[in-house]
Amino acid sequence: MSIAFAGSLDAQCTLAITPGSPTVCVGDSVTLSATVTPPVSASAIPTTLAAGNNHRGNMFDIVAINTVTITSFDAHPMGNTTIEIYYRAGSYTGFATSSTGWTLVGSAAVTAQPMGTPTPVPVAVNVTIPAGQTYAFYITSNNIAVSLNYTDGSTEGATYVSDGNIDFKQGVGMEYPFSAGGGVFTPRIWNGVIHYTTPLPAPVYTYSWNTTETAPTITPVVNANTQYTLTATATGCPTMYDTVNVAVSIPVVTAGSDVTVCQGMQATLTATGTTSFAWDNGVINAAPFTPTATMDYVVTGTDTIGCTDTDTLTVTVNPLPAVTGGTDMGVCEGNVATLSGSGAVSYTWDNGIMDGVAFTPAATQTYVVTGVDTNACVNTDTITVTVNPLPTVDAGSDLVLCFGETFTPAGSGAATYAWNNGLTDGATFTAMISLEYVVTGTDANGCTDTDTMDVTVNTVNTATTNSGTLITADEAAGTYQWIDCGTSMPLAGEMAQSYSATANGNYAVVITDINGCVDTSSCVAVTTTGLADATANTVSVSAYPNPNSGSFVIKSNAGGIYRIVNELGQIVQTIQLNAANDFSWSIDNLNNGVYFISGFSEKAAFSKKIIVAK
Repeated sequence: MSIAFAGSLDAQCTLAITPGSPTVCVGDSVTLSATVTPPVSASAIPTTLAAGNNHRGNMFDIVAINTVTITSFDAHPMGNTTIEIYYRAGSYTGFATSSTGWTLVGSAAVTAQPMGTPTPVPVAVNVTIPAGQTYAFYITSNNIAVSLNYTDGSTEGATYVSDGNIDFKQGVGMEYPFSAGGGVFTPRIWNGVIHYTTPLPAPVYTYSWNTTETAPTITPVVNANTQYTLTATATGCPTMYDTVNVAVSIPVVTAGSDVTVCQGMQATLTATGTTSFAWDNGVINAAPFTPTATMDYVVTGTDTIGCTDTDTLTVTVNPLPAVTGGTDMGVCEGNVATLSGSGAVSYTWDNGIMDGVAFTPAATQTYVVTGVDTNACVNTDTITVTVNPLPTVDAGSDLVLCFGETFTPAGSGAATYAWNNGLTDGATFTAMISLEYVVTGTDANGCTDTDTMDVTVNTVNTATTNSGTLITADEAAGTYQWIDCGTSMPLAGEMAQSYSATANGNYAVVITDINGCVDTSSCVAVTTTGLADATANTVSVSAYPNPNSGSFVIKSNAGGIYRIVNELGQIVQTIQLNAANDFSWSIDNLNNGVYFISGFSEKAAFSKKIIVAK
């Protein structure tokens, strides 16, 4: 049985502008092309629905008498299944058992129609067979439990049905897929309907764009969002219209504000406005980096369609301040130090130190100063403050001396020594009065310490009391030796506290007190009865101020030769005094000690003790 289908005109002409609604970068061109689908003649040729035999599928050849496009097939399945459609250029002969050269067009599930009614297979085949060529098709159920109806034929390869455009040839039946190693049954006639189209004579096209251009393709330069409209006609088609809106992408990239950093610090450049960013100079967007010098950085931003924009910012790199805390220093224990930074604007020290404020370091330590300049850049420096211990200075033991004795001050524990009250370290000094002497010792680091030495000077009481020819020493505790001032010789046996003169003369007493100190009283003039009036013959000599550290003023009521002698009896100076005259005597050239003014005047011999204490 055969069923004939008449051809029909497919009047669904279409017009489309491609691409549809594109977006381009401002100033770029876009290519807009018109695609017109002209009418075609649609036909269908049935084979047979006679059935009579069945298996999984059929292979058959179609010869195109005229150029045709196979659009779809209607099959004749025995039940619901999924149908696969293959094709190959050329005949199936020799390829029934191999998939070589076959192309799967598609597959689709179908709902089987009643026997004798074709079942459409919703697979768009759209295989064009040029005029005079043969193409093979393989239509099969991929469900081995469901077969397709087919009919036994007469001669394999013989034309079974033809409509002037195509010849349908008898083929073969087989297992799925591609006989699956089973037999090939021949000849067999596929049951179904072949749908195809044939082109009409080439149509005449006309195009009219709202840009006044008449070509099917135009390439305008787009600077703003623009709508393009095309009016087109084709032979056999009504007038068609299409519109496309071309959008313009104008990305605006912002690099951000200029950045200022300090040398060695990191900067992060983060651009905005597009989807991707590329910086010059090796910078990665939003990734920290360390700039080495002041520089401009350019960022290129790209949006989703590849449009770009650029922006620039400047990264200023400020140098670090040349901060210095000064040179290392040494201080003496207990002394203050002052740390002052320079090279910046403000300074912060560790360990609680204030810049420029004196403090007392307790031990040797390193101090770090942090300086901040006007750009808020920071740098540091370090100095060491060495705390030197004070020397252990010793002035020596306290001394107990007799008036006029000498001692030699000698400090220890330092490098150099300075004494008060006129002492010189290592130089002999005559003790005249009791004093506290302080020595200041300085070591190699310039650190100082002090110590005190008490010098106690014992003075013998050399005062005497006269009563006629009896002279008595006022010192009650001690030993005595009376001497003749005229000869400076001791008076034999005269060792009592008092002496009774037996002859006119001048007498003095040498006293040793309980401390072992020895001194001599002033000479006392004694006159006996029958001599000149004692008062008239008394020599009066005074020296003042006494003790003295500059010069003495000497007064006498009697002129004569006077000697200045030391404790050893050595004459150190001779002077001439006139009666009732004052004589000023300089002692600048004399060392500290006890001296005596002695001599003979026209009245009597005398002796006057003076003390030089500088």
